[in-house]
Amino acid sequence: MSSHLTDSSVFETHLECLEQALGFTNHIIKNTPYAFCLFDDHLQINFWSCTLADLSGIQNDRAKGSQVDIFLPFLKNEITKLRACLDGKQSSTINIPYEFENSKIRSFYDIHYIPIILSSQDSAKGLILIKDLSTDVLIQNKLLESEDRFKNLADAAPVFLWLAQEDGSCTYFNQSWLDFTGKTLDQEKGFGWAEGIHPDDLPRCLRSIANDFENRKYFETEYRLKNRYGEYRWMMARGIPRYNGDGKFSGFTGSCIDITDHKILVTELQAAKVAADTASVIKTQFLANVSHEIRTPLGIIIGFADILRNEQISADERNGLLDRILKSGNQLLHIIDDVLDVSKVEANKFEIELIDFSIKDLINEIKELFEFRAQEKGLIFKTIISENMPDYVKSDPTRMKQILINIIGNSIKFTSEGFVELKIESYQIGPKFCLGFTVTDTGLGIRDDYQNRIFKPFSQVDSSTTRKYGGTGLGLHLSRKLAQMLNGNLELVTSKLYQGSTFFFHLPVLVVDSKETAVHFPSQAELQKKFNNLKGIRILVADDAEENRILIEKYLMPYGLVLKFAQNGLEAVEMASRNDFDLILMDIQMPELDGYGALTQIREFNSDIPIIALTAHALKTEKDKCLAIGFCEHVTKPVNKQKLVSTISALTKKWPN
Repeated sequence: MSSHLTDSSVFETHLECLEQALGFTNHIIKNTPYAFCLFDDHLQINFWSCTLADLSGIQNDRAKGSQVDIFLPFLKNEITKLRACLDGKQSSTINIPYEFENSKIRSFYDIHYIPIILSSQDSAKGLILIKDLSTDVLIQNKLLESEDRFKNLADAAPVFLWLAQEDGSCTYFNQSWLDFTGKTLDQEKGFGWAEGIHPDDLPRCLRSIANDFENRKYFETEYRLKNRYGEYRWMMARGIPRYNGDGKFSGFTGSCIDITDHKILVTELQAAKVAADTASVIKTQFLANVSHEIRTPLGIIIGFADILRNEQISADERNGLLDRILKSGNQLLHIIDDVLDVSKVEANKFEIELIDFSIKDLINEIKELFEFRAQEKGLIFKTIISENMPDYVKSDPTRMKQILINIIGNSIKFTSEGFVELKIESYQIGPKFCLGFTVTDTGLGIRDDYQNRIFKPFSQVDSSTTRKYGGTGLGLHLSRKLAQMLNGNLELVTSKLYQGSTFFFHLPVLVVDSKETAVHFPSQAELQKKFNNLKGIRILVADDAEENRILIEKYLMPYGLVLKFAQNGLEAVEMASRNDFDLILMDIQMPELDGYGALTQIREFNSDIPIIALTAHALKTEKDKCLAIGFCEHVTKPVNKQKLVSTISALTKKWPN
């Protein structure tokens, strides 16, 4: 009895353990992510798991006893592996695509073939483990899609992008980088990219990057990188540390931007600032110098004019003071003209007037102008003209004379003993006929380190020279600009300190044959002879400024001209309608009616009378405007007596042939 109870208890205990084991096994089978089935050596299904039933929609009792490839038709190509499994060989197949009837969704499966030998008496069996990889494949596809999207974005980015590992070696460069360097990704991977860095920048660049990688912090550095054409461009490289999902440092993500144009711009701006600061200093010095140059002759004019009010000074002293006033006035006018001309040149408003003229007459006028000035300083002024010099040429004689006056005037100013020589040559350069003017002096000369400054605006050789000799520093700059506008040039040939200088000015001209069309530069004797034939000419002078009326009267009365005066345009129109004048001098800016309006009204009843415009506006545009609306000539203020009388004589045809 006791033994029987004991055996029963043991049996119940074993049964309970077996039930627990079966329950545990069933729990594992139901919850395993794998679906599975058992097959025998006839490839018939012995067991069909519930997971596989859910997956396929086929229950165990229906599947049991059937061939495995009936309900799992994708195994038809796996028969060899199934039989190998029965022979004790384990194998697997990954990513078998298949669509079960109940799901209607093509899925991917990971299949393992596992041999099972339960005992020596049992026949061999095989286990098929099936895992649905659809979610994994979906995630993988999303990941690939994301990576592809990132790659497309990275390749399309206008900046260079890269990825580096923990040790600093690079694993990725976007297409913009590869297009720039002209290399492949394999060539640039690792540390291959460093081969393109400029040798002078490489040590510093690598040290900086290595230090920042070690400290795992954001970095920014600049270096030059060689492009596919072998040129180096400046790069701004930035990098930030990258961490994986576990928070572990996994390298750097970085970018590079081409900053070459920015650096050039910064350099240019810095240079421009330095140049602007320098120009500001130079212009400040120039303004101070011009102020001095203007105030000096102006002080002489005002001071000597005040002295002339003293009736007790002698006639000789009075004449001497008047000469100095006249000289200072001309000096002041020359300074103002230079400043205005430079402004017009810099603003591209300067115009060249090409006319026919006698080159020999021009040289005689220059010679007449400077011989006396040279004699005053005890110098010899020479002029040498080549034998093959043409009689008449076409160019701008006014600007040619202005250039020569500036150069020769400088030579005389800076020469205390010896000579100043002007040599004029003509020569052919290809199809062009050219004139060359060489001015040589035995004067002060120019230091070697100052010679590159003499043609710059607002610049003198040095302050001590400026204080001693005066000048605005505009003459040579303006002269070179004028020469270049005439398609020529002005240059310093040679200069030695205390031995003298040589300047050369050349320009192309057109040789002309017609003497009749050429402008003539009469001598003083010729002018005086012609001016003696002006007696009796009746002139109306219209000007609102009393000083101008007095000045014109003093200029013209000695020639026997008969003068009448109007103080505004209305008076001028009224007087012109009642009197028979030979010529009218018309100021432009007047009250009541300006010169333009007065001209228009006078032309309504007298279209033939010569009318000359008098104006302080010296621009060519003003002259063109005056001539276009009906004035016969244009004379600028301050009025030059010689030009005024010459113009009157030409328009009234009183000069003898």
